[in-house]
Amino acid sequence: MRPAKRTEPQALVAYEPADWADCPTTPSATQAGLGLIALGPHLWPVTWQPADWLVAVLADQIVQQGPLGSPVRGPVLFCCLKAFDLQRQYYPASGVAQADWRLTQPAEVETWAGSEQQVIYFVFCDPVRWAGLRAIALQGPLLTEVLRRQRPLESLTAYADLVG
Repeated sequence: MRPAKRTEPQALVAYEPADWADCPTTPSATQAGLGLIALGPHLWPVTWQPADWLVAVLADQIVQQGPLGSPVRGPVLFCCLKAFDLQRQYYPASGVAQADWRLTQPAEVETWAGSEQQVIYFVFCDPVRWAGLRAIALQGPLLTEVLRRQRPLESLTAYADLVG
């Protein structure tokens, strides 16, 4: 029996400015009266700093994914406002759809990961499809690398689930 033919992964296509320059603003930024920083597929509030992540917050509680009491339960972080708003559109009955967002720093998130949180979920812009999202659960050293932006989420696209 012949081994299955191995195919090389497809190259990721980077967005050109023409692909995103005329993209509409995201609802949560517009409602908050914020200006936006647009870079590649991402849209951030003007208060964003390069180390920041967006986290979903509902009634002053961090929105978590996974069953209560489960070791795979953890907070959901978003790469940018576009990812947050697309997740809300794709899953209107989810906790994220009812939530607001706030910016958070890696040091704060690491305190969650170092306590009872073993897994953190990331929802990020698909580097190939403008309205696409990817989601991945991370833990351990890889989580730390991504949180500190030492490794870009886009490098994990092949391992992340397609959302929407």
